[in-house]
Amino acid sequence: MMFFLFQTVTSQIAIYEFISKNYIEVLKPFFIEVFYNSINLFSKTQIYCNKIIKMTNDSIEKNQMLLNLKNKILSSLKSNVNSVELIKDGISHKEIIHNYDFVIYSDNNNGDSNFINKIIMNNKNNIPTKYEVSNIKFIMIELCIGEKQTFNINLKQQDYNFYVVGNVFNLEFFEYYVKSVLKENLVLSDNDKIILKILDENVNDIKLELKPKNQSILLEKYKYKIIN
Repeated sequence: MMFFLFQTVTSQIAIYEFISKNYIEVLKPFFIEVFYNSINLFSKTQIYCNKIIKMTNDSIEKNQMLLNLKNKILSSLKSNVNSVELIKDGISHKEIIHNYDFVIYSDNNNGDSNFINKIIMNNKNNIPTKYEVSNIKFIMIELCIGEKQTFNINLKQQDYNFYVVGNVFNLEFFEYYVKSVLKENLVLSDNDKIILKILDENVNDIKLELKPKNQSILLEKYKYKIIN
């Protein structure tokens, strides 16, 4: 019995070694050829698909009826963003709260805008029916909390845009930006001197004292104003 078991095990080992030494080497070129052929087929398919897409887009662009249909379909696929945030002590609240500091209304123009425009308001009941995006773009904005903290501020990213006519950027707004957008910890003391440094699109170096002077900046269509 033990001899039979030993003979069976050694036979299996011999068979395994035979397959490993012979058949794997025999099949290896086959698998390599299949691999390269698959890559080649994928590449050719991708090239053909890109050509078809380009030809289709060119045909649509030349036909006004098809172009209108394409725009309607794309517009219907975009989701409509229309929401209100109540801001208190730099924290954004979706639910109703009392004694809030200001309101941010988010809108993407019924899906027609590539960005979610952020409109700053004093009252949640004064939601605008129309607004304009400002042409102003700052090169650099830096918020300095005394000598202890510095934050880089970007008023436009892939998913939001604060460059809206009428928006006022003051200390309350930047407290919200740091806490709710950057998700950073911000603790302000009474003795803090808070400076806003701006490099505008004309490379003018602007410095505002958000505290103690309570200065702020107002966006217009083609320019901005410093409010003292």
